[in-house]
Amino acid sequence: MQNFRLRLREILDRLQEKWLQWKASHPGWIRAYTVFSTVSLLVFLLGLFFFEDARKIFVQFLWSLYLLWQFWILARSKTFTWKTYSAFFLVGAWVIPFITQGFVAIIHLLFGGEPSDWWSIAVVTPIAEEIFKLLPLFVYLWLSRRATALSLSDYALIGAAVGGGFQMMEEVARRLASGKIWGYGFSIWDGQVIHWEFFDLFPGYFESSYFATEMMSGHAVITALTALGVGLGIRWRRKGGRAFLLVPLLLLSWAVLDHAVWNDSGGDLPEWADKLHDALGSGYYAEPALLILLALGIFLDYRDMNRIGDRLPRLPGERVIHPFGELRHLFWAFLADPRLLAHSLLFVQDRKQLAFSLLGAETVFDKGFKRKREEALSRGLDRHREQMLAIIGTFALLGLVLTVVIAGAAASAETACFACLFDSLANWWEGLDGWEQGLIFLGALALGWWLFGGFQLAFTILTTLISIAENGHAIARFLRNPLAETRTWWDQWSRLTPEQRLQAAASTFLSAAFHRLGGGVVKKTIQFAKKKSGWPRFEEEDLLPGSLGVSKTKSLFSKVRDVAYKEDPKRKTTFGIPDNIVVEDGRITIVEEAKMWSRRDFEQLAELAKENPRRFLDRGIPAVSDKRQMRYIQFAKHKRSVEYLLSHLDQFPWVKQYGITRADSDVVYMLKVPKRAPDEALETMRKVFEERLNIKVTYRKIDW
Repeated sequence: MQNFRLRLREILDRLQEKWLQWKASHPGWIRAYTVFSTVSLLVFLLGLFFFEDARKIFVQFLWSLYLLWQFWILARSKTFTWKTYSAFFLVGAWVIPFITQGFVAIIHLLFGGEPSDWWSIAVVTPIAEEIFKLLPLFVYLWLSRRATALSLSDYALIGAAVGGGFQMMEEVARRLASGKIWGYGFSIWDGQVIHWEFFDLFPGYFESSYFATEMMSGHAVITALTALGVGLGIRWRRKGGRAFLLVPLLLLSWAVLDHAVWNDSGGDLPEWADKLHDALGSGYYAEPALLILLALGIFLDYRDMNRIGDRLPRLPGERVIHPFGELRHLFWAFLADPRLLAHSLLFVQDRKQLAFSLLGAETVFDKGFKRKREEALSRGLDRHREQMLAIIGTFALLGLVLTVVIAGAAASAETACFACLFDSLANWWEGLDGWEQGLIFLGALALGWWLFGGFQLAFTILTTLISIAENGHAIARFLRNPLAETRTWWDQWSRLTPEQRLQAAASTFLSAAFHRLGGGVVKKTIQFAKKKSGWPRFEEEDLLPGSLGVSKTKSLFSKVRDVAYKEDPKRKTTFGIPDNIVVEDGRITIVEEAKMWSRRDFEQLAELAKENPRRFLDRGIPAVSDKRQMRYIQFAKHKRSVEYLLSHLDQFPWVKQYGITRADSDVVYMLKVPKRAPDEALETMRKVFEERLNIKVTYRKIDW
């Protein structure tokens, strides 16, 4: 399993690298997509004036976005970017509901009954939903290189995003299926049941407005509570033993109990379940418990950050790193200059990512692993995954046994499941004219790009949604009786001739290819300028006399690279751009800067140079999330750029103004490093460069 995960990571890294190369070589598609997205956004805004259903969807999306913002603001020790946060939201909206309903369908296939039966609503559905909403978290812990560098706030954000996306899909379906007599979220017996209020903390909760004796917090709250418990269990397990892994299990049990009692409108659950629910606050304690644990998590995160505070950059006058000091600094930065606020936000975010990367690496090395960090992280994550999945699997087995025990007492009840709304969704979609469907599609496509920054992702999601709406009746029939629907499909397939089967397979393949290729237009990202943050300040520190400068160096070698790539497209990604260059008396010094690296980064890179010199020269250590975290000295790429420049001086006559006039100029490659870089590691890397690349390498330490 460990080898499989490492191979899968390698494949994903290669795909990501190829994708970035494709984006860099197709700028025309970006410009075309920008125009298309702008037009689509205008069409969507016009659609809001003419279509009531479009307004319903948009209103619910805004409420869900507001809920996400509340969690985002409260999670002060987060290291996630909004892009990663919103990706979990999309997984919760478009993946988890269908996995859950597929599991429920399998249960009914094995034991009979209907999704509207009370035991399905009050027992199977709560267990399945609360467990499967944790699936994205465990997949991320298993695959991501950042798994050991998560703060406790990150765990809470993952749960909030997945739960918020899941609830958004449920609420959209409810709004579209709501009748004309009783409005959305309203019951004649309980009044307004679903509450989305602007001044509520964590809106989207369930509570009767007539005689409120119990409630259920929204999916975002209860999933965030459970996910935060997973983070606490993993964090405490390292120090206090496996007993702390019971923390997420207890919180998951609490979430399932709240969900089950709320769904049990007929009061058919055992009496002990109701008494336990009352003892736990009848649903009213979940939100305070989340706030308390989130505050505890933030305190623990900042305590750990201060433990390695001597290795982190500080704000002016900052002795102790704490959230109130950061907020105060951000407030005064905003009053002074909004541009300074952007730089300050980037500084705070980068510092947290650096801190938890160091803490994660420290945890790995403290355990005494001698191999490189990637393998050490993989082994640690394997143990955590197996232990947590064992606990979750045990809980799921207990829930399944409970389902079998009470299945005989089934009694009919009104539909309260997500799957039961597919017929209504299909009826609504079929009732729209073709031009109405087209306007909704274009508007939603533009909104998806605007909020999440990706055409391919938005296009794939929307085409999936349209397929679901068009086949809503078929999906509903399958969920009600999967075995009968499968037999019907097989009978129809058996009656087809070989030619007809080939046509059907080809049609399916072309449809899938269209969905894949249709999303090939890339996003255009707008990044904040990072002037005067840690990286530019490192570049400006202790410059060599006669340095050409960062901007001129980049301009020079960008032109060299463009000419070389145009001459031979196969050279793409093989040429580098140095950080600086010095030309003195015909001697060229190429400067590469190891910005913001820790002592352990140099040690790991030196170990890679000894174990795998080819990978050290060509790739280095890949980035975990931010590309600036990549640990790679690009002398091999810089050598190709310099050699091409010197052998084609006639194509670049303007470089004479910089003193580059001779093709046989002496070239020295210099590595600019902070003073904490260990000499032994630098010597190891220097020898590999000189032996493998046949170049002269020096290094220069600065007071940083």
